[in-house]
Amino acid sequence: MKNLKSSILGLGIVAMTIPNIQAQETKEVFTEPVKLSSAVNSKQHDESYPLLSPDGKTLYYVRTYTDNDGAYVKGDQNIMVSNWENNNWSLGSDDLPNLNNEFNNAVVGISKSGDHLFLLNQYPSNPKKTAKGISEASKDGKTWGTPFTINVPGVKFEGDHYGAYMHRDERVIIFTANIKDRGMGHEDLYVSLKDEDGNWSAPKHMGYNINTATPDFAPFLSHDKKYLYFSSFGHDGLGSSDIYVSERLDDTYLRWSKPKNLGAPVNTEHFDGYLTINEKKEILFSSNRDKGTYSDIYSSKIETVVVEPPVDPRKEAELAIIELKSKMDLKLIYFETDKAQIRENDAKILNAVKALMTKYDMVGVTVSGHTDARASEAYNMALSERRANAAMEYLVKNGISRDRIKVEFFGESRPVETNSTPEGRYLNRRVELKLFLMP
Repeated sequence: MKNLKSSILGLGIVAMTIPNIQAQETKEVFTEPVKLSSAVNSKQHDESYPLLSPDGKTLYYVRTYTDNDGAYVKGDQNIMVSNWENNNWSLGSDDLPNLNNEFNNAVVGISKSGDHLFLLNQYPSNPKKTAKGISEASKDGKTWGTPFTINVPGVKFEGDHYGAYMHRDERVIIFTANIKDRGMGHEDLYVSLKDEDGNWSAPKHMGYNINTATPDFAPFLSHDKKYLYFSSFGHDGLGSSDIYVSERLDDTYLRWSKPKNLGAPVNTEHFDGYLTINEKKEILFSSNRDKGTYSDIYSSKIETVVVEPPVDPRKEAELAIIELKSKMDLKLIYFETDKAQIRENDAKILNAVKALMTKYDMVGVTVSGHTDARASEAYNMALSERRANAAMEYLVKNGISRDRIKVEFFGESRPVETNSTPEGRYLNRRVELKLFLMP
């Protein structure tokens, strides 16, 4: 049997966007995982392979025992069971005499009714003749009857690394196996289908879109059988083994889409796997993200959230310009007579323009210099140029690229007030700023 720390029963969801009546888009996401209590998790052993009953009230999982040095104890891998009582999981128990024996044990499937368990083990009457395989147990009152072997032709597991998942309709088995001369040298995924006469097909390799040159293992087939969830060291991941999802492309179960990493918060740089889900979209999975040693079982939920429509950055910048104009008069910077120095009070306007241009790199500014009419036209033209350049240099020194600034100067030719009064001349000694969206 596969060392359960390197074998994942993978399950998750595809984040899909679905328009609702209000034309909003939604997607399904995992909530932040929470570690289950000490009633389920232990301090010095691995908890993995969580599998929920269809009603979500019974949790089966595996505890892999270790010795004092943290090494796995061969054959000491038991099925645990916990019940949902008073809004908590009860203390896990391995008191399942017909299911747990001296070999490695795990539940790898539950029927729709919850009355049949599928087990990664065989239970012959003569323990010395035990073999690797998959078995079925039926409920006998409140206990489980003696399991019987499910016969799948051509199943021969090499070594200790193997696994399986039985879909709840009991017509599809996906195996994790290293089958001699058939795979890529490590655990690969194989599928076996039940025909109308109740016979199982020989396992078929699920192809190289799923399988890689490194271990690919721990399959889970979604309830609607459209998506395959599995674990791999070979696909692009976040660190250790991650969980992936792939969409089935035909009825052969041999053609699948390119696997997609489920991402955070389910996958981390540590070992993450063994996801299971019930009808209420409640998630359980195993991870050693806490200190990176023993794996514990975590819970999460699938929630539907509204996806905000993508914002057009140009539209956002345009709205930002309008908002800034509503807060201050960006148009005018005034100067003393015959001066081109930016005064401290007017620098606030340039700082606001700089901040907006820093945030939105598609925004440009036109800087226009003007004067009153108390000197010659030639002198005033040069003075208006110096004033426009002063505003430009202020922005450039504060990080705005020169090619985003357009400089204009008009001397005394564009007065806004009369030049016959001190007040009018003051209003004509100005620089005007005009923000615009660059092409």
